[in-house]
Amino acid sequence: MRTHRSETIHAHLITIHQELTDDDIYLWTLPMFHVNGWGHIYAVTGIGAKHVCTRGVDAGGIFDAITTEDVSYLCAAPTVLNQLMSYYEENDPTTAGANDVRVATAGSAPPEATIRTVEDEFGWYLKHVYGATETGPLITTSDARRLFDDDSADRFAVKKKQGIGYLGTEVRVVDEDGNDVARDGNSIGEIVVRGNQVMEGYWENPEATEEAFSDRIEGYYHMGDLATIDEHGMISIQDRKKDIIISGGENISSIELEDTLFEHEAVDDVAVIPSPSDEWGETPKAFVVPANGDPENPGITSDELVAFTREHLASYKTVRRIEFVEELPTTATGKVQKYELRTEEWDDEDRMVGQG
Repeated sequence: MRTHRSETIHAHLITIHQELTDDDIYLWTLPMFHVNGWGHIYAVTGIGAKHVCTRGVDAGGIFDAITTEDVSYLCAAPTVLNQLMSYYEENDPTTAGANDVRVATAGSAPPEATIRTVEDEFGWYLKHVYGATETGPLITTSDARRLFDDDSADRFAVKKKQGIGYLGTEVRVVDEDGNDVARDGNSIGEIVVRGNQVMEGYWENPEATEEAFSDRIEGYYHMGDLATIDEHGMISIQDRKKDIIISGGENISSIELEDTLFEHEAVDDVAVIPSPSDEWGETPKAFVVPANGDPENPGITSDELVAFTREHLASYKTVRRIEFVEELPTTATGKVQKYELRTEEWDDEDRMVGQG
């Protein structure tokens, strides 16, 4: 349940943090029925900027619109960025018109390799933001320019994080007792948030509302994401609570594994989930979309990708299983639906959690 007030605040926050001005030209890649779309309808219109509308996500069409309409700002989930990068590698399109381009991404943490390509090759400025439908949606941004130099490679590690709270938004990372975890970048807790853009509750579902606002700490919406927080207050998601891989008693971040696999030139897209294991309870499995687009002849073997992760990560974090696929299941906004992969993978099990 959302109010007129919360939507007004939503529009104001987008205008401030996405730096909207009346001479901006916004390219629609998100559906307008999506929560982030609602805010952009009001914010772009309210500030007097221009809308450029599309009927779907087509990489070539996006580049064409950017150059012909002189687009200055767009949103793109990491999967959309992957489509743009693949098209760019094959077609070498012009990436900007008369205006500088900035792009906001959310839905999952973009790999450093993606940020490098978008900023160094496309010449765009990337803003990584984070939130959920229930929170209005945006609550944090990694666009903390006091923490990086625009010309330094160090900025990629900062921009990959979910970041610091939006204006007027209280974001915390708390342990199971509701206490703030140490700001050391290592201690893991759940992200909770309080702010005027957060929903009133779930429609006719007081039980779910009560749980969402009181599970670990009273009065804060519980995001369901496990994260660390550093000395600057920058949060960095390690996994969803339900998706974290616990193998032989060790916690493994699927995001870290995905980020590593993205670094391999033969990988176009990837999603890592826990897979059932008689020996370990569960073990990491990667669904990989090969760069050549052919899952039958991906141009690389599973063993080679497993070895690649072993070279870059601790041995217990190594991906154990690889499945090459033509595409990953996604929502209308391009967010990978890991739940579908997990449901299929655990279909023969009594429960969707490892018992090793």
